[in-house]
Amino acid sequence: MIQTKEQRREIIINKLIAFQVYKKDDHILHELSLIELERAYNKFLHQQHPHDGFGSLKIRWRKK
Repeated sequence: MIQTKEQRREIIINKLIAFQVYKKDDHILHELSLIELERAYNKFLHQQHPHDGFGSLKIRWRKK
């Protein structure tokens, strides 16, 4: 599925809002460019602890 830049912007904005991120550097998310939104989203993901639910461990069950 090919996404336009505007569709990509809306997806990232919705993801940030879901994580209760509404502003970046005193600018609301809808004022930011796609590149700024992608950077903000990646920065947010990298700042999260790996076990806090946003990037939780994946448990793989082995059959014995």
